[in-house]
Amino acid sequence: MTQELDAVTATLAPGGAITAALNLSNSLLNRGQDNAGEWQGVAPDLARAIANALGVRVNFAPYPTPSMVVDAFGRGEWTIALIASDPARSGRIAFSPPYAQIEAAYMVAPGSPIQRMEDVDQPGHRVAAFQGSAYGIWLERNLLHADFIGCASFDEAFMRLRSAEVDVLASLVPKLQEDLLAWPGCHVLDGPFMTVQQAVACTAASLESVAFLSGFIDDARSKGMVAEWVRRHRAKGLRALDGSTKTRDGEPIGQV
Repeated sequence: MTQELDAVTATLAPGGAITAALNLSNSLLNRGQDNAGEWQGVAPDLARAIANALGVRVNFAPYPTPSMVVDAFGRGEWTIALIASDPARSGRIAFSPPYAQIEAAYMVAPGSPIQRMEDVDQPGHRVAAFQGSAYGIWLERNLLHADFIGCASFDEAFMRLRSAEVDVLASLVPKLQEDLLAWPGCHVLDGPFMTVQQAVACTAASLESVAFLSGFIDDARSKGMVAEWVRRHRAKGLRALDGSTKTRDGEPIGQV
């Protein structure tokens, strides 16, 4: 066990510190810096807990978008990342089981003939979403008839819907609820089209590190640590996952 932890520490905390990448576009997980310059939110708290478990320090590497987080891995800029788990991001990067999840849904303009989720993926419909987000990647892979329109930000996607450049806006439900207040009469279609699962990423080359992070998340879920962080930061719309991620035989049950 000591040798395994030594291997994990050497991979995740070279020089005695973890470098944790933060996706600043997800305000539910990252609340920004306080007056002392300390990063606040569920994701920073989780990174600190991982560092404490290894007995090392933690440094934070903030990025404006999830795509920038993934690109930075190739430059060796971080050792763990707090981002959404997605098969399209796998390969050199491995993900822990999820610790929380956020629903993604569709919004349409006032008076839109699109009233059901099943009506979205039809020929001629244009669906806007934040390019490189987990749900944006999902839409690019799964829309069969509608056109996917990638946008540089949440706000750009919303403005394209308001200006009638697109027919549907896809986003995280908490963000859509904010947009409802900004544009009376717009409508969020019933039902999420997917659930975005939040996880901890690291290099797939270190099996010891992957196993350590999976075990850590399993323990944090079982002890209610994630739920406590969500309550502390009032992350409304972020659902903490609880309970073990393993079967009785100790094998992962996959993503919940």
